[in-house]
Amino acid sequence: MSIREEDSLKIAKRAVKISLFCVCLVLVLGMLCVYMMVTQIDASAGINHRVIELEQYVKDLQKP
Repeated sequence: MSIREEDSLKIAKRAVKISLFCVCLVLVLGMLCVYMMVTQIDASAGINHRVIELEQYVKDLQKP
């Protein structure tokens, strides 16, 4: 192999490593976003359930 081919090969390997790192980073950030979204949905459902319980409690207090 000539020097140009070796340099081209080194550059190509480095580019592949950088692209794989970027893919892994995007996957980690995506999983983090999905986790945050699921947590927020779960919290919203809990709040909704608690509001329904409190409404029922208030209705029971208003009964004679």
